[in-house]
Amino acid sequence: MHARDQTLALQEGYNSAQRLLQIAGIALFFACTPYILFRSLSVATTLHVPNQALLIGGALLAGYFFADLASGIVHWFGDNYGSETWPLVGPAFIRPFRHHHVAPQDLCEHGFVQLNGNNCIVSLLTFWWATLPSVTPETASAVVFLGFFWLSVAWFIFATNQFHAWAHEDNPPPLVQWLQRKHLILSPELHNIHHEPPHHKSYCITTGLMDKPLRMLAFFPLAEAMIQRVFGVKPLHTQRRT
Repeated sequence: MHARDQTLALQEGYNSAQRLLQIAGIALFFACTPYILFRSLSVATTLHVPNQALLIGGALLAGYFFADLASGIVHWFGDNYGSETWPLVGPAFIRPFRHHHVAPQDLCEHGFVQLNGNNCIVSLLTFWWATLPSVTPETASAVVFLGFFWLSVAWFIFATNQFHAWAHEDNPPPLVQWLQRKHLILSPELHNIHHEPPHHKSYCITTGLMDKPLRMLAFFPLAEAMIQRVFGVKPLHTQRRT
């Protein structure tokens, strides 16, 4: 398939039904956020002040790194396994990753719903996980930590596609450029590594900070070898080379 034909085929995968699903996901995301925030803060007030700061600060930082790790794993899977024709998952998550390789700048032209809707849908699970510990005096620390941890994960996942789009923009806002230079969000330099064929490196797209430890652990090559051994399926990037 020629590049133009492939681009058109992938673009056609975004339809009105998916857009409605994304709008619903965004609405639920913004409805759940204040509930989790209020629940976590109300329990935090029962703790000593130093414990509050340590738990909340540690949870927010842990969520920041975990969101980047999760973005890398989901990105890796979407790039290399499954099909755009799979029900729900294919059009919503696999197709956008593969379309992005064909037309990377298209991401910068997406509206708010198309850019952020899928990440809001995925993040809904984190709000449920945040409510799993029952609120009791004995579980107060766990409620606070997990509440803020999953809230942090949800919001950094929500921001991931915006960070990703900024990494492709020629002239993002000055504050964004400063955050990129400090590697607090995804920088063009780190992300450009992924766009070198066959697109098998630097999968993390929230900040890119987890790429180095994942590379040191050979996480993705080992996961690919295990999947090939168990299921007989090769990652797509190896097929691009042939």
